[in-house]
Amino acid sequence: MGKMFRCFICAAEAEALPTGMADVLGGTHYVYTTPKGWWSITTPYEMKLFCPDEAITSDVFETDYRADTGGS
Repeated sequence: MGKMFRCFICAAEAEALPTGMADVLGGTHYVYTTPKGWWSITTPYEMKLFCPDEAITSDVFETDYRADTGGS
């Protein structure tokens, strides 16, 4: 009963098994730990996952925050 994690850049996949349970908004959900060596960046809109083979580049940080701040 694992969850598949997919790399944002190369689309590599890895399976992670649940590490526990959490009560979220009145429902019980499984909690997963990011697979070993994987890393993530959380934006106001999503969490982007990256496999161990990917390095940080400027493409990773291209996110439009205007909707969050009301800017144009």
